[in-house]
Amino acid sequence: MSEVGTVSQGYTIEEAVANLREATELYLEEFPTPRVSTPILTTFEAVLSGQRMPRLSRVSGEQAIRALEKIGFRRVRQRGSHVVLKRQTPQGEVGCVVPMHRELAIGTLHGILKQAGVTQEQFIENL
Repeated sequence: MSEVGTVSQGYTIEEAVANLREATELYLEEFPTPRVSTPILTTFEAVLSGQRMPRLSRVSGEQAIRALEKIGFRRVRQRGSHVVLKRQTPQGEVGCVVPMHRELAIGTLHGILKQAGVTQEQFIENL
């Protein structure tokens, strides 16, 4: 079984779910997973505002993309408000989907960094 993680955010549950659907569809188009005979399991994790990860500060989607580009990612495409970035590593191609919001929630940013395989320290150094 392979694991795919996408993150997004919204001001309402409906908006967050719609944004997450868009991000997941875009990610799966760009990074296809092998066909499996078992159903795909979808889970959601909610982070309430006020519960913040240490050290990361709020940034915009554009600021996050600029920092990731300094680390070696490149923009490959965009659909709606989500941008796909990729980079080549010794382990193969990795990528992430970044929502183009004015301000990314800390939990969203943390998920993007996890998806990209980038540490908080690497990210902060490149802001």
